[in-house]
Amino acid sequence: MKRDELILYGLLVIVIVGFFFTLNSYFSNKTVNQPLLGAAELSSKCTAPPGYSQEQWTEHMGHHPDQYAECLGTAVQQQQQQQQTTQLNDAKFAEAMEKAIPKGVPDKYGSELGVSFEDPVNSMQVLGSLEDQIPLSDSELKRYISIASKISCEFCCGAQSIIDRKGNPACGCAHSGAMRGLGKYLVKNHGSEYTDDQILGELQKWKTMFFPREMVKRFAENGRVW
Repeated sequence: MKRDELILYGLLVIVIVGFFFTLNSYFSNKTVNQPLLGAAELSSKCTAPPGYSQEQWTEHMGHHPDQYAECLGTAVQQQQQQQQTTQLNDAKFAEAMEKAIPKGVPDKYGSELGVSFEDPVNSMQVLGSLEDQIPLSDSELKRYISIASKISCEFCCGAQSIIDRKGNPACGCAHSGAMRGLGKYLVKNHGSEYTDDQILGELQKWKTMFFPREMVKRFAENGRVW
């Protein structure tokens, strides 16, 4: 066999082997990528397109169960998870409400002033009326400022404190007026029976009554209301 023929046959063998190798790689890659492609198509198919919320798209798919059988199984699982999350959040909120919301008549000053946590609206008016009726000595004013400066009325007027540095009102709403009135009353009339933190705690109780949803949410998140 001539040398040229040998070279030709050798090249032909190389071409044939290369062709089969390329063909085999193509089909192998196609087989490997099929599951990925299928998952991508399923995800796209089940995800709400522009103009739909996921809830609306789930409802739409429910009208065409034959077309979206795979999606509906996933959607049901998601809805069940959302329901479980909602139930847990509701239970947590209910527990927080039970712990955070004060009840009954406050000790010591409740019967004196005729105020009750069961009647926050009328109690707010009573407590608010005390603000301008109670004069404080210099030492009492200093203590009052130290206490009242630590509580805010951020849910109403947005004030970071219900008083300024001199003890004057920093917010004109009735909620903060009631807290200021009670603060002055307790410093003046029960100063030796309450610590500063205890007086602040009483103000926080009334703040919780004035803004129950916001304060209970805070309690649920932080385990305390301030």
